[in-house]
Amino acid sequence: MNSIKEEIIEQFQEEFDNGEIAFLPGQDDKLIGYAEMFGKDCILLYKDINVTFLYPEKAIEEIHAINPQARTHDGSDSSIIGHLKLEDGSTILLYDKEALIEGIKQDYMKDDSGLFEGEEDCETSAVEWYYVNSLGSYMDGIPAFAVMCDSVYIHH
Repeated sequence: MNSIKEEIIEQFQEEFDNGEIAFLPGQDDKLIGYAEMFGKDCILLYKDINVTFLYPEKAIEEIHAINPQARTHDGSDSSIIGHLKLEDGSTILLYDKEALIEGIKQDYMKDDSGLFEGEEDCETSAVEWYYVNSLGSYMDGIPAFAVMCDSVYIHH
């Protein structure tokens, strides 16, 4: 079993045991990580199957022709890594979770007035902001946020 698969199973063992998540047979070599979005903790990411890597500008330019309801994450365009095709056939934007949180942290470092009450640490507040305001909000066409287990992905 490859290390990416092991890492994902370890983190989501209960979901695998319940049959909520299943790997695509024979596609282990294309498994690159997982994505999270409102209501879904683990969407398996397969390069060239359900993930298309694009530069942010190209991903935004193309998404509205593919899915007019697709939404962006305001102020975080540089964190876009491409498109994610969902099980229902719709396509949404895919952001790099780590890069998104780092961008929020950098914003807090410039202006800490937005830190969560009682928080002094910019990184902790950025992570909390991500879970409350990014992952915790729902509208049609919301994006997903990738956790890349394979650090090598290619923009076209």
